[in-house]
Amino acid sequence: MSTLKKYVLIMAIYLILIVAVFSVSQYSGELTIKTKKLQHDIQQEKDTISVLNAEWAYLNTPEHIEGLATHYLKLHPTSARQVVSIKDLMAKIKVLEVKAKKKALYLAKLRKKRHVKSHKYTHKKTRKSTHIKSTHIKSKHTKTKHKKVVTKHNHTRAKH
Repeated sequence: MSTLKKYVLIMAIYLILIVAVFSVSQYSGELTIKTKKLQHDIQQEKDTISVLNAEWAYLNTPEHIEGLATHYLKLHPTSARQVVSIKDLMAKIKVLEVKAKKKALYLAKLRKKRHVKSHKYTHKKTRKSTHIKSTHIKSKHTKTKHKKVVTKHNHTRAKH
């Protein structure tokens, strides 16, 4: 191999190395720029978090919550008349229980007065249920009329 060819080959290798070092340098510079941008973004997020923490601390102060409560809830201080003993509270509960029982009995009597009887039977072949509701209606002449209402419902069995 002649010296000229060796010289050209060495120059080509140097040129390839120069291009490789240049591209690595460019890539390194781009990564440095991206790293600085990410560090800047991280610092901005930390600053935002600090501001939000300060705002949260302010919003949770008792004075601020009290101001919101008085403005929106229109609350008043508790008076002495609102404080009761356990004995008085138990007596009030007993009174309310008696009232609830009386109301339940009254409603049960109303249901009995309506004379509504409901029967249910099922056809075995079709799996249809029939509800027959007999209602006794008193007319003007105190005679009792019977009215029957029949409703049918299809039942499907779940197959396993």
